[in-house]
Formats: sequence, structure tokens, C-alpha cells
Amino acid sequence: MRRAAALVALLAAAGASAHWPSADDVLAEIGGPEGRAAGVVEVRRDAAVARVLLVRVGSRWHALSAGRRLELADAWREHWRRAVPGGEVGVLDAATGRPAVNYDGRGRARLAPPAPPPGTAATPP
Repeated sequence: MRRAAALVALLAAAGASAHWPSADDVLAEIGGPEGRAAGVVEVRRDAAVARVLLVRVGSRWHALSAGRRLELADAWREHWRRAVPGGEVGVLDAATGRPAVNYDGRGRARLAPPAPPPGTAATPP
């Protein structure tokens, strides 16, 4: 009887520590005070493809060190994929709509190059 009670207690403890965040938990985390302080302007699920998380970032994001931005982008992807199997994250510049981060084939964040100046050959006038 003691063994059964110990096993039930062990399983209950394991279940409590194995909490997986929901998609709403991740949205609240990224869009919360810490995310806003890091430059998150908006965070939402894509309307057309629910497994895609869109994070729009502003000037505070660009003021962070490159290492910190990569750290945040990696954490956002990791948390989103825990909550949404096969989930993908898009980190976009809120001012331009261009990617601020690209993820490589292994899922690691890479900072996207800055947008070329308006009116240059790389952008339409």
C-alpha cells in the first residue's frame, strides 16, 4: 500500500512539473511587460495559418545588442514550438513589415539585414 501511495505521489509530482504552456500562455508572455520592454509592438497568431506566430518589433528591439535579439528570437521560437507542434515564428520590423529575424534550416535565429534606404535600386521608389 505504501508503494502504491508513493507511486501516485511521484506521478502527480511529475505531471505537475511537466506543464506545457498553451499558445495563449506564450502570446501573453511575449506580449507582456518584458516583451514590450524588449521592443515587442504586437504579437499574434497569423489569421490564415494558426501555427504561425507573428511578432512585430520596434525601435527598442533594434536598440538591443545583436546577441540579446538572437537570444530572444530563439526563446520565442522554442516556447512557441512547445505550445504549438510544428509552430513557426515570424519576427517582423513593425515600421517596414520586413523580417527582422530569419531562422535557418536548423531553427536558429539569424538577424536579417537592415532594409536598404528608400529609393535605392533594391527598393521601389
